[in-house]
Amino acid sequence: MEIAALLSVFVLRLPETLFRTLAAWQKRSQDRAHLKTLDTHLLNDIGVSHDEVALEISKPFWRS
Repeated sequence: MEIAALLSVFVLRLPETLFRTLAAWQKRSQDRAHLKTLDTHLLNDIGVSHDEVALEISKPFWRS
């Protein structure tokens, strides 16, 4: 495939890729905010420690 064709495919997919990336970042941010609100009992139920929660919520939204 020639460069012009590859470039056009990239440009056509760019809006969808951008939307998916932004949606993933938003979901990750919401999940971390929710994780921060869970009490010890619920954290024990899902097998997550307070240290693991602290590590997870300290990450920026773009980092998985």
